[in-house]
Order: sequence, then C-alpha cells, then structure tokens
Amino acid sequence: QIESWPENLKVVALFALADTWMRWSIERPEDRKLKKRALDAYFWVSELAEEGERREFALYCYAKLNFEVEEAPRNFRSLSSFLQQYPNSVYRDEISEYLSALALKARNYQVSINVLREIRNRSTKVTGIIQKLSYLQAITLFNRQQYVEALPYLDSVLALRGDSLWPLAAMFWKSELYHRMGEYNQAFLWMKNFVDKGFFGPDLLQLGCSELLACYQLGHLSYKLDKSSQAHTYWSRRLKVGKAMVSRSPYENAVYRDAYLRLGDAYLKDGQATKAVNQFTLCIRELAVGVEYAHYQLAIAYGIQKRFGPKRT
Repeated sequence: QIESWPENLKVVALFALADTWMRWSIERPEDRKLKKRALDAYFWVSELAEEGERREFALYCYAKLNFEVEEAPRNFRSLSSFLQQYPNSVYRDEISEYLSALALKARNYQVSINVLREIRNRSTKVTGIIQKLSYLQAITLFNRQQYVEALPYLDSVLALRGDSLWPLAAMFWKSELYHRMGEYNQAFLWMKNFVDKGFFGPDLLQLGCSELLACYQLGHLSYKLDKSSQAHTYWSRRLKVGKAMVSRSPYENAVYRDAYLRLGDAYLKDGQATKAVNQFTLCIRELAVGVEYAHYQLAIAYGIQKRFGPKRT
C-alpha cells in the first residue's frame, strides 16, 4: 500500500517505521532482525527524502547500523558515502571513528585515509584518526622493508596537527627508517628530536618507542658518525635509564646489558684507554657481558697504554 502513497508521505511513514524498529531493537537486543529492519527503513528514507536534516540523519543511522551489524563491504561503503556527502556534519567525528575501526580490523588503511582526507574543515578528532591510520600504514610498509614508500606517510603524520602521540612515534620510526637506509645523519637528527621532546609515556612504549632504545640508537649513530664523546654520553644515559626501569622486556634487557660493552667501545674510540680498561674489566669480572669480545677490546686498550704484560695474558 505504501508504494502508492505520495513521496513525502512515504518518507514520513518510513522514518517513523525506522524509528520504531530502532527503539524495539534497543529494548530487545537479542532480536537482530529488528536492527536489520531499521537499517532497511533508514536506507529508503535516505533514498527518497529531499536534501535536508531528515535525509542526513537517515543516512547517518543507516551508516551506523551497517557498522553495528557488520555487513561488509556495505558497512565501509555506507560510512564512506556519508562522509563524502556530509563532510561538515555534526556526526562526522563519530562516523570517522567507525571508519577507522573498520580500517584497523581489515588492515586496509589507505582507502580510509583517502576518504577522510576529503573532509573539509576537519576536526581535531578526525585529524587524529588520519594521523593514526597514516602511522599504521607507514609501519606496515616499514615492516615490509618498503622504506621509501613508508616515508611520505611518516611525513604526513608529522605535518598534521591532531593527536600528539603519533608525531612522537613518527619521529622515532623515521630515525629507524633512515638508519636502515644508511642515512645516519638524518637518523641521528630525528632520534635526537624524539629524545629532546622528553616525553616517554606508556602509550609510546606500546608502540615500541622508549627512551632506552632511543638512547641506544643515538649512541650507535654517534659512534658511526665518529662522535665518540656523544656516543658515551648517550650510552651512559641508556644505562641510567635501564637501571631505573622497574621491568625490562628480554630485548630491552639485552640492549641494556649491551650498553656496558658499547660504552667501553666509545671510550676506546675516544682515546680514553683507562676508562675503556675499567669498563671492559667490569663487563668481564662482574657482569659477564660479552666476555670474549670484552677480552679482545681490553687487550687493545692495554696496547694503547703500552701495558704489554696484561695484553699477552
């Protein structure tokens, strides 16, 4: 019968029907058919209604319900369609979060980035979502060793003003990326920027960005760049940070213990033979860290001191 009604009456009736199905679905969440009926009714309102608040709200509900009932790929298309049609809507932040959640679940970041970038006058929340997805896309490419391809995404994270977490993490991994590419000056610059910010919270730790690892990297890069005095400054800091940590992962513990050897290397390269001897002796006698390597370096340090008796033994 409703098919023969005038268009404006159809819209009113369908909107009322959709609202009723929606309220019943909230009261009886176990009956998934109710939400599906509400979804279909909102779809027809969005198709038949003239442009205005009612159509925008219907399309918003349709997109939201598609997300909730998890009907892929229609859920992604409906969320994208809403943002493309109503980029300045009061619902854009909520819909953007749903789109981000789908991207995270499917690990399909690029398509969502493209959709969200089309939004004009983006809110801080939407910008933060773009940053997060760009960061994750960069890390995906980094893990595939596609370093050149990953770099623009890290640059995008740094250029956007949204969530402060993602730019900090981008600095850390941009340094790692340049390190893998053999561009040590750039790697040093970006890791120093990260450390100089002085923020090392638990959220960054979950992303693999810690002060301990950053100082390890800076010490290593300083050594490669023949900045031995800076190398032992950063490796000394790494030891201080490591000692202060309540717990360390196996990798962090390995990095922490390795710092004792690297500090000896830096002293040796800087011509501070006495400090090198003391450092490598500590590694051998007290810490049992890299004992064979420490003996080798210790012999070199003794040679610099012209202590040939100890070197032979």
